[in-house]
Amino acid sequence: MMNGLGMLSVIIGIMTVSAVAMGVVKKRVFTGIYTALQTRNYSSFFKQVDARLARAVLPVYTRENMKLSAYISLDDVDKVKGQFNAMMKQPMNSFQLTGLLVRGYEYFARRQEGERCKRILEKMEAVLPSERLEKYRMHYEIVFCGSQAYTDWLKAEAGVHRGKMKGYLEYLLAKSYVSMGNETEGRFYRQRAAKEFKTRAAEMERYVEIM
Repeated sequence: MMNGLGMLSVIIGIMTVSAVAMGVVKKRVFTGIYTALQTRNYSSFFKQVDARLARAVLPVYTRENMKLSAYISLDDVDKVKGQFNAMMKQPMNSFQLTGLLVRGYEYFARRQEGERCKRILEKMEAVLPSERLEKYRMHYEIVFCGSQAYTDWLKAEAGVHRGKMKGYLEYLLAKSYVSMGNETEGRFYRQRAAKEFKTRAAEMERYVEIM
């Protein structure tokens, strides 16, 4: 007859095997969904991410965040808005909330939706470190409010950076000069920014990353 210690060992062994098996299943499910997302196989992606097994083994935030990624890649504005709003109602830790707000702000900024960016920025104030928050506040004030207060600082910073960071600063300079009514300087800096982002000046908003 098995004593108490032996029974405990059996239970621990069963739990260990179960945990390992669950880990394997979870990894397999996640990999399948992630691969479909990365390869833009959206029919397979949505079928997998909403399947009963995925709902059973993957955290809600993980599944919903991947769905948001798919809608952003598809540039399905209504779906992005609906998914973002739904996720904002879900329980999240500060790290998850920060990630969601940043993704939302950057997507809607590319679409020039200033009012929505303003609401997101207000929520960012509760979770983002002050230094990081200031980057989004500066972007909002220049792009959506026509602020010219950062012009001298932007010119100085653009002079010491290279690549996309330089391009981003020049993009903000372009916006600042347009707000001043100086269209010539605005076009000049927009063209320089586009060169750093390796795109056309007319398409800058689609590729700008907030840095």
